[in-house]
Amino acid sequence: MKHTAVKRIVIPLCVIFLGRCSLDPDKKLNDAVRQYRSNKPGALQALEYEFINNVSAQSVETPGLQTNGNALYALKGNNIEILDPVKLTLSMLDGGGVKRAYLSDDYCAIADETQLSIFRANGDHLIDNPIGDTKHPIRSIIISGDNVIYYKDQKLYTYNIVLKTSQQFIKDVFPPPYAPYYSVNLLKSGNLLGVNAGTAGSYNFSIINLANESVIVKNMSLSSSKIHMDGTRAYYITGNAGNWELIQYALDQMKKKSIARFSDIVDIELTSAGYVYESRDGLGASEYGKDKTIIPFTYRLSGRYRDTVLLKYRDIYYIADLKKMFAGLKRLKDQAPELFKMPNN
Repeated sequence: MKHTAVKRIVIPLCVIFLGRCSLDPDKKLNDAVRQYRSNKPGALQALEYEFINNVSAQSVETPGLQTNGNALYALKGNNIEILDPVKLTLSMLDGGGVKRAYLSDDYCAIADETQLSIFRANGDHLIDNPIGDTKHPIRSIIISGDNVIYYKDQKLYTYNIVLKTSQQFIKDVFPPPYAPYYSVNLLKSGNLLGVNAGTAGSYNFSIINLANESVIVKNMSLSSSKIHMDGTRAYYITGNAGNWELIQYALDQMKKKSIARFSDIVDIELTSAGYVYESRDGLGASEYGKDKTIIPFTYRLSGRYRDTVLLKYRDIYYIADLKKMFAGLKRLKDQAPELFKMPNN
């Protein structure tokens, strides 16, 4: 039988959260722009640094940082070190290695392929339960109220934390386009649960109303695992090499609308404010339905965290607010338009 343990931690030396500089970040960015316009040595690198600090709420420096959109963490065998929004280390003894985690206001849940372990939000251990097996592994988990919703064997199940019981959530099946090797992403927005199953540019996407346990969208074909949902719309990618589209799907009208096209795209992250995409030439960004603009710096797209985007720069991960980024890009276009004529390399 597997056992779990939890301990509160002080952030170790290998994990460093960097707050905003006490000096006015807008003034520092303006100074960097002036130095760049004056062709000062190293000015472009300084501007690159000041811009990302200006548009980011905080940054974190840690090896192996990961995000599932819900938390920032590092996996180390049977341990998961959660860095944000809380700071905890959870351990699954005799486990097969922590594969996934999810945090709510009340609970933390972690799982390998067969075992689910649940903790209170402060890290106090509550439950261990074997809900999967090697033939039908746990592929994704999410918390809704007092229930952990999990995906295995192409179906959704719920584990009630209070009653300590597990049952199939709804009778529908949510298969990937191709099996047996695939990943699953569960995402929650209000009363909506998204299920995206697939791999390598071929996914099936479904949306479930948690309030009445009804399926709104079932096994819609997508080309990316990256999705954003709000109360009335879903955003996702369709298409194939050289002809990608960003689609806005109005859930109340069941109507699709193409709002952006891409001939070259390596990765994309979608938020409520807009999106950041990566191509072979570098990064670009846009608000939904507006023209795309390049980000004229050498950042790397590294995931989505809640409603922000993770950008990696010089081995540091920055939590970038897209509203601030769009405002910052507009300032740069006004003050240093020549930046946007440069190749992004």
